[in-house]
Amino acid sequence: MSGIAIISLLVCAVFGLWAMINPRSMFWSLTAWQYRHPKAVEPSDAAYSATRVSGGIMLVFIVGLTIWYATTTAEIQSEQQAHSNCQNVLLPALKQKIAAGSTSGSEMQSFATEHGLTLKVTSSNVPTFDPHQSPAWPPAKVAVPTYHFQQDGREVLTWTDDGSLPLPPECKV
Repeated sequence: MSGIAIISLLVCAVFGLWAMINPRSMFWSLTAWQYRHPKAVEPSDAAYSATRVSGGIMLVFIVGLTIWYATTTAEIQSEQQAHSNCQNVLLPALKQKIAAGSTSGSEMQSFATEHGLTLKVTSSNVPTFDPHQSPAWPPAKVAVPTYHFQQDGREVLTWTDDGSLPLPPECKV
């Protein structure tokens, strides 16, 4: 969290706590000096109670905002680290394996195990056309595997192998 944000939250927290604990002291310290006869304009007990409630609401809001910010920051850092790992480690290693012709299901499983990933394979039927023959209708369909590499239940890398024109692997984080 940036320095200015921390200071702002601390100042708001101090004022919220002060308003909850002793709203009368808050009035006399911050507002009473503005009046010639401050006792004549002193807030009622109901106004002090309302100040206590608003101070409590402010503290709850500040604590909630701080927790939200901390968890969001941690998630963003985790996602950035996963993306960096995918781009700098996993993607080059998978491209090297593909270039070497190691594209079988068992090879993909060994790649996943080697890098601490889990592998999920889906298959889709894709129509094929032989350019040297007249197209048959309906066209023949071939099962094309898509490899989904996951880490901690989150998909980080996919690759579809259609044999003739494989798509390049891509990071999903």
